[in-house]
Amino acid sequence: MKQVLELRKMKAEIKAIKKDVALIKRNIVDPDTILTPKERKEVDKAMKEYREGKFTPLSKLKKELGWHDA
Repeated sequence: MKQVLELRKMKAEIKAIKKDVALIKRNIVDPDTILTPKERKEVDKAMKEYREGKFTPLSKLKKELGWHDA
C-alpha cells in the first residue's frame, strides 16, 4: 500500500512538473529577439528611411550586383 501511495505521489509531482515546463515554454523569451538600444535606433532609422522612400528595391539591388537569376 505504501508503494502505491508513493507511486501516486510521484505521478502527481511529474504531472505538476510537466505543467510548469509547459508554462515556461509558453513564456520564455528568445534572446535573439531582444534588441540593444543601438540596434533599436538602427531599426527605427531604417524604417523611417523606408517610409520616406529612401531605399533600393531588391530587384534593382540584384541587378546591380549581377544576381539576375537569384
